[in-house]
Amino acid sequence: DWFARVARWQDDQTMQTVVAINRGFFCRKNIPTLLRAFAKLRRAHGRVRLKLIGFGSERGEEGHRWAVKNKLDQGVDFLGDMPYQQAQQHLSTATLLVHPSFEESFGMVLLEAMAKGIPVVGGADSGAVPWVLNQGQAGVLVDVSNADSIALAMTAILSDAATWQRFSDAGYQYSKKHFCMSHIAGRYMAHYQKIISLKSHRCRPI
Repeated sequence: DWFARVARWQDDQTMQTVVAINRGFFCRKNIPTLLRAFAKLRRAHGRVRLKLIGFGSERGEEGHRWAVKNKLDQGVDFLGDMPYQQAQQHLSTATLLVHPSFEESFGMVLLEAMAKGIPVVGGADSGAVPWVLNQGQAGVLVDVSNADSIALAMTAILSDAATWQRFSDAGYQYSKKHFCMSHIAGRYMAHYQKIISLKSHRCRPI
């Protein structure tokens, strides 16, 4: 049931929504670069909003104050930390997920978006992100240290229905094939059986 494809293409005549879910605003989570990229996107592609979800993105807190000071708060909803189900509701209505983090050991939010059919933009050198996005086949990989690189990827996906659909399809199919519960359980069982077989072999009497 987790793999429920709810994403729908919205053309640039309607309000498109970019979502970012991160625990943190500065340093490794790299939200300032995303805000610079989003400002570039808005200048070329007006009907779009950015929702920032997660600890550090609360309205009135340090991250929000930084964005206001740098005039990068326009079109941005600073939603901050919230219960998991509420965050998933926001994600379910998104047109695109952008994950600007410099480092990830896995990146569950990427998989949560892919399982909903939402295209994903993530870092080409951000830990496990390329692996989760199938080396750029199931999502768009960019240089997340470069605002232009992020902005170009967002523009490409949000400006063209065929491109959006291609990454929606690829992300959904890849996530369902490789990360559904039955597949993961099967891989665990295979590893357990291999370990048991090796142990049994070593314990045979001479």
